[in-house]
Amino acid sequence: MGLEDRMPPRMLYPKLSKKSILSPGSSGGSASPSGGATGVLVGRSVLTDTTYRDMVVNDEWIYFLAGYTASATGSANMARVRLYDWNDNVYIKVAVWNSSKVLLGASNSVLLTGAGVIDLAIASPISITNGQTYYLAIATTVNQVTIYCETGGSYVVGYDTTGSYASPPNPLPADATGGYAAGNTLCIWLEAV
Repeated sequence: MGLEDRMPPRMLYPKLSKKSILSPGSSGGSASPSGGATGVLVGRSVLTDTTYRDMVVNDEWIYFLAGYTASATGSANMARVRLYDWNDNVYIKVAVWNSSKVLLGASNSVLLTGAGVIDLAIASPISITNGQTYYLAIATTVNQVTIYCETGGSYVVGYDTTGSYASPPNPLPADATGGYAAGNTLCIWLEAV
């Protein structure tokens, strides 16, 4: 059963409304990188994408099945997610796995207070190597967020239910416990700031 098959019709959710918009760097914290490049290391950081998708992610880790190829080497101390909308009282976090789907770490948990680019500090920086594949996933404490994704194209987004919000799965299952083909590359990325 795919993720879309498990999603109740949109009308069953409380009406989501655009709330205050945050610009990059306006929430979360940061630490100093321990070496290597600064800026985006891995993921999709395009701020002009206009496509977005509702996702039910309560205690599930939603990720792009093909992973993301790192574009630089460095120590990631900030995860960022570009959100369109969310339900009230939602906490979000990002977790990172290597190409073998071994958990490398996770961001701090952040209460969502605005749409736009959400900063999630990574307390223990994660080493990223240019050219390597990484899996970036989001999870929330309650049922729905609307995340920007690549405009056009068709990619598979998977979800995992073996972990929990507090404890991401380790390893990330080699074959997703579910997925759907109508998704796109999610706007999630890691930076050294």
